[in-house]
Amino acid sequence: MTEQVVKTLTDPSFLIAMLVGIAVFATVFTLMPAFGGTSLKSRMKSVALERDKLRAEQRARLASEADRRRKGLREEQSIGMRNIVDRLDLKRALADENTIQKLKVAGFRGQNPLTRFLFFRLVLPFVGFA
Repeated sequence: MTEQVVKTLTDPSFLIAMLVGIAVFATVFTLMPAFGGTSLKSRMKSVALERDKLRAEQRARLASEADRRRKGLREEQSIGMRNIVDRLDLKRALADENTIQKLKVAGFRGQNPLTRFLFFRLVLPFVGFA
């Protein structure tokens, strides 16, 4: 049995057939990508489209969260202050046209800045003495 294996492995026609087979395999393996076509361009295009879609979705989600958070914080912060200012009627007692004009010049327009100003005008003297 071993003699048969040694005889086959040392046979020149068998060795040539093996080398030819290895060479054919290497040639086919080397040329296969050239005949397979290039799917890289289409893959890159689909990846770019998917990336743009994900980026747009992420931006939209972040923008909606920021709007919701910004609106929610404004309302949430000023509700308690507004209740105190309305209960104590501080607008009538402390705010005049000159105060509103000074706030506008400083860049604070609207009811929320006036409410905050009146609230802190009431609270800060107590905080200062504490």
